[in-house]
This record gives sequence, structure tokens and C-alpha cells, in this order.
Amino acid sequence: MANPNQRTGRIIVCPCGNEKYKRPCLIKNVNYCSRDCFNKYKNWEPWNKGKKFPNPWLDKYKYKKGNVSGRRGNNWRGGRRINKDGYVSIWNPKHPNSTKQGRILEHRLVIEKHIGRMLDSDEVVHHVDFDKTNNSINNLYLTTRKRNSKLNRDICGLIKQLMNTGAVKFDTKKGEYYL
Repeated sequence: MANPNQRTGRIIVCPCGNEKYKRPCLIKNVNYCSRDCFNKYKNWEPWNKGKKFPNPWLDKYKYKKGNVSGRRGNNWRGGRRINKDGYVSIWNPKHPNSTKQGRILEHRLVIEKHIGRMLDSDEVVHHVDFDKTNNSINNLYLTTRKRNSKLNRDICGLIKQLMNTGAVKFDTKKGEYYL
């Protein structure tokens, strides 16, 4: 019975002088320690060495002269975008409270400019008319997180009272409140 710890392959001595053990399945008349050594001693070069292959994907999307990105590009809209929550975000990577992508919410910038200081982490900006894209100073109200949650509860209470009196109704088909 064969010893399981005993090697069954053979030692290959390469022309470079290195010895390397080869398993039986890899022997197949190979007498080199590595592919680099094989290429060196056979004076063999790969058929594609130094050749450039056309890549249609790269040609389509690579940077071409005349295509300018960022502020100098044709599609620059002041760095303004509406994020997934419906708020307007502005590209301002130098702002200390910007995200990893360099964006900050516009309503926070407007309030910071108006009060002349940075907002604290517990301060929130409330949109008075509930339009998240209306960032005029008359529509913004600076409050704390705790006070903002109380405002939202009060608004829900007002809507409930108006629904009880019949002044406000809810359309279940459209999913909207109406007067």
C-alpha cells in the first residue's frame, strides 16, 4: 500500500538551475520551472505581444478631445440635482458637511448663509409649505430634531381634525387629500 505522504511526481531540473516538483498530471514532457523560464529558453514570444486590440466598448465611452465634464461641460446645470428623497442637492465638495460624493442639501446651505454660521448636527430645516424643492428663505424654518417631530405630529393632528369636520377628504383611488 502506498504511503499517502509520499510524493508520486518527479523533480524537474530546469535549464536555469531551479529544481521544481511536478505532480504526475502536470509532467507531460514539461522540463521548465515556470512559463517565463520556458519562454526565455525556447526563444518564444507570445503571438499578441505588443499588439493592441480594438475594443468597441472603450472606443465608444473613452474620453475624447472636446468632451468636457464638470463645470466646463455643456450639460452643467450648476451642480443641482433632486435626490431620491425629493430634496435639491448641490455639488459643493469643499463644504465640511458634504457627502462622500461632494453633495449638500440646498435648503441647509440657504439657512447657513442666512444665519451666518454652520448648522449643528441636531438642527433641522423645515419646509413650511411642504415643497422640498422650494428653498426660498421665506419657506424655510430652522428648528431642532425634537421640535420638528412635534411639528409633524401637530400637522397630522390638524389633518385628522379637518377630516373629522369634513373640510378635508382623502381619495383612495388617487391616494391624495383634497378639500
